[in-house]
Amino acid sequence: MRIAERPLEVLQWLGLAVLMAAMPLANFLMSIGILILCGVWILLLISDKQGSKDPWTRWNAFRHTPAAVRFSLIYVIFLITLLWTDDWTYGLKDLKTKLPILILPLILTGLNPISERQERGLLKVFIGSLIVTVTICLMVRFEVYNQWAVPMGFRVREVNNFRDVSIFISHIRFSLLLVMGIVILLFRFPRKGISLAVIIAITAYFLYFLWAIESITAFAIMIVLALSFASWKLYSSVGWRVRLLSACVALAVLIGSVWFVIGAYYEYFDEVTDDLSALDVRTPYGEPYAHYTNQLQVENGHYTMIYIAWGELASEWQKRSSIAFEGQDSLGNPVKGTLIRYLTSKGLRKDIDGVRSLTEADISWIEQGITNAEWMQRTGIRKRLDRIFFEYDNYRNGGDPNGHSVFQRLEFWNTGWAIVSKNRWLGVGVGDVKAAFRAEYEQRGSPLVIGNRLRAHSQWLTFWITSGLIGFLAFLVLWSSLFRRSLSARSVIFVAYFLIVSLSFLTEDTLESQAGVTFFAFFGSFILFLPKKQGAIEPPSRA
Repeated sequence: MRIAERPLEVLQWLGLAVLMAAMPLANFLMSIGILILCGVWILLLISDKQGSKDPWTRWNAFRHTPAAVRFSLIYVIFLITLLWTDDWTYGLKDLKTKLPILILPLILTGLNPISERQERGLLKVFIGSLIVTVTICLMVRFEVYNQWAVPMGFRVREVNNFRDVSIFISHIRFSLLLVMGIVILLFRFPRKGISLAVIIAITAYFLYFLWAIESITAFAIMIVLALSFASWKLYSSVGWRVRLLSACVALAVLIGSVWFVIGAYYEYFDEVTDDLSALDVRTPYGEPYAHYTNQLQVENGHYTMIYIAWGELASEWQKRSSIAFEGQDSLGNPVKGTLIRYLTSKGLRKDIDGVRSLTEADISWIEQGITNAEWMQRTGIRKRLDRIFFEYDNYRNGGDPNGHSVFQRLEFWNTGWAIVSKNRWLGVGVGDVKAAFRAEYEQRGSPLVIGNRLRAHSQWLTFWITSGLIGFLAFLVLWSSLFRRSLSARSVIFVAYFLIVSLSFLTEDTLESQAGVTFFAFFGSFILFLPKKQGAIEPPSRA
């Protein structure tokens, strides 16, 4: 007896819905969604064989969709590098993580077409999942989560920095999903009446969360998306009003973004008022000051490494705080460094009088890892920019890059390029990337501590390290062909997806985690390859 079509249709929608809901929430649910879709694909093959259809129809749908084949070939590049990898155990584990890149284009091209209503329903599931996840993460951020979750058996969630707020997947991966959600809201749903009000409210909610977690990556991507869309409208529209509006939007976004960053930079690096040629030698209590005039880091217009009386600073701090002077603040940084920066930001000297001038609130902020007295009045991206400026100031003055995410990346990239220079053509293979980094860090005598000696944090660079120049160029050809197809199909959503992924590749190893791989493989396949019934929002790509 032939398998009933209606249950298969429901099961297919369920598999797609589970994947949509799982991406922000749980890796194991992503695996379940993929397994459901694999099962549906097999059942469809059986149903075709029992009926009048050719059982090879599903396979042919994939084979005759060159864009889907090219997408799956990205996985084959990694697979081929096993031929010259040494660590097959790690290589096979990595290939298992990347398996959705191979199977999702195959599975989705062979599913039954979905209607516009079903597609909108699936996208609503995705948006709904993002709303739920953001709400839970904000409950963690504002310490509401522990009040109700812990009595129910969930573990305590401590928030020491903005990364801890995203409790389900990496905050970077989650921010990419939120940007994708904003694009979907703006381009896939009606923008009038109540619907417009709902879209604005949800978009504002997502933007607020991205601002709260200081996701500079997300806002940088959104700026590029806005400029790209405005440029697209500028050159493709016929009406002069639309073209003028697009030009104004592009200029406003560009000028506003640059103005914001430059303004923050000059505000951070205020004119320094300290005169290094006339520094006091001793404190009012007789201890000699230490002046490190070769280290010119600044906080709020004052040099950080002058007027330090180590003995007075340590003894007075111990009277004000239960944290040892040689201990760590809540963020895991040396509390004495946090104290020195905080005092500097208030224009105080690092001696007895300086510590005595601090309020109890100041002491609490220092214990929590707050390094600048003005940071509590700053939020979101503005605060994140201040951290980046400090990292830059510290790095250019020969400071330690450990614990500084932006300038640690310079060490990652320099180490990665050193590996590339030794394995230019074929790379090290999918199983030996981790070992190659470990060996190169040791050989270079990297200043990074063992726990901070991570991989490239750039998927573009990781591609080259893994598969060499030959594999890297092969990936560029495959990836760019999908972009050209989306342009010819005028698929705004896929262009946005392409830019989000490509930009994330600059500073993240997006394809080295299950959440990143699933986002990459599923959304690309869903937009371009999943068959749509006549009248669906965007037809699948067949070229």
